[in-house]
Amino acid sequence: MISRPSSIRSHLVVALTSALIALSGLSAFSVFVLMRHALSAQVDDALLRTARDFAAETKRTVDGGIKSGFHNLKLEEYEGHHEDGACYELRDHNGNSVVRSQSLKTSVSLPFLAMSGDDAKFTPITLPNGRPGRLVQLSFSPLIEVEDPGDLGEAAEIAARTRAQHDYVAKYQQDTPSNRVHLSIAEDVGELRETLFLLAATLSISSLTLAVATYLLVRRVVRTACHPITELAAQTAGLQADQLHSRLPVERVPDELKPLIVTFNQFIERLDIALRREKRFSIDIAHELRTPVAEMRTLMEVACSASEENEPASFSDPHRIYQTGAAISQRLSKLIEVLTAIHGTEGHRIELHPEQIDLPAIVIASAKAHSVNSSDRLLVADPPGETGRFAADPAIVRAVVDNLITNALAHSPAGSPVEIRAEHCGFVISNYAPDLTDSDLVHLGEPFWQKDASRTASDHFGLGLTLVSLYLGLLDGRIVHKVEQGRLDTRVTFFCAPDVAA
Repeated sequence: MISRPSSIRSHLVVALTSALIALSGLSAFSVFVLMRHALSAQVDDALLRTARDFAAETKRTVDGGIKSGFHNLKLEEYEGHHEDGACYELRDHNGNSVVRSQSLKTSVSLPFLAMSGDDAKFTPITLPNGRPGRLVQLSFSPLIEVEDPGDLGEAAEIAARTRAQHDYVAKYQQDTPSNRVHLSIAEDVGELRETLFLLAATLSISSLTLAVATYLLVRRVVRTACHPITELAAQTAGLQADQLHSRLPVERVPDELKPLIVTFNQFIERLDIALRREKRFSIDIAHELRTPVAEMRTLMEVACSASEENEPASFSDPHRIYQTGAAISQRLSKLIEVLTAIHGTEGHRIELHPEQIDLPAIVIASAKAHSVNSSDRLLVADPPGETGRFAADPAIVRAVVDNLITNALAHSPAGSPVEIRAEHCGFVISNYAPDLTDSDLVHLGEPFWQKDASRTASDHFGLGLTLVSLYLGLLDGRIVHKVEQGRLDTRVTFFCAPDVAA
């Protein structure tokens, strides 16, 4: 079994060249067959005309003999053994030779074909001189030779006939099988065969030349036609992981390639979105785990320091340490779960576990966790008598508070205080922001946005407020920013149902 070429270009070259060669070969063969048929038909027509002319010159005599007028003529092509090999032979109804051309040897006769009726019969033969020939045999019933009625000798001839001759003429029936004669004429067809051989050789050489030219032309055409595929392969080979935003051009490409390029661009777009989602997920995870991990580390360091320096039991109580560590771990788990669901591509559902929230306690705990590295910059105001109670997931609420405190500490002038106060169903964080204007407030929730990158720490990515917006969307909360006299006030409000309000 012949295997198909692995290359599209090779397959097209082979297929197109084979098809064109087959068509040219079929055309050449058809021309040869038609020409052979036409030339052979001309030879047969000429033979048949000659045979009918000879038949018209053949008469039956009054005594039952056969008189051949053409035999008395001097026909050079039928005299002697000429190269053309033309010959004839006239036979009676029994096949006995009556007259024959001089070109036939005495011991040689033309083939006799059994036939009936007036139809002519053709057959190829080998002439006595060994050359190829074509024979036609014609069967007919000759008329009795009648003199011209105006001839004065006719009466004398009729009077001179014997009674047997008179009876023969009177009883002669032309259609009687015994009165039929058979004329065979053969001619040399060597020149015809030479012509056909020359035609076949010419067509073969032309087909071979055309096959070579077809192969070269098809290979060039296919190479040109496949050039867009080569360019497409080069462009796709040059794509890197950081270049997935680019797309392959669909202009000036064949229509057959446009669906492929469009599909490939759509795939690249989906891949780019997936990679950006994974990158964003990694950054968000890293951003959100910093505070809980720092808390866990601080907790462990304080516990170790307390055990070594014989601190009061409140700092080294294992139960308290385990309880605090478990709470931090629970927050870590919840943050990972929420971020996985937010950035998931398979329709993850976020399962919230709402509880009655003590917001002032969460604010104080978050501020205490950040006070380790804040140099006493955090100022927590005493909560009002009525702060409102509401149901929410405590881990997500804590993440909101942590992100806003971290953002305020990172983006306010060094050493400036950050104030936090609880309100009814919410809280407010206030920090100095001398360079921030009202027009900048619309950008605060955009990922990686910074007012002045040269004045912010390199380890902050500007994701805190973006994540806060995502978390508040889960909690049905809202956030409002306000700039006044160089300070930024960020107010977060949660939904408080009337029946749970304090």
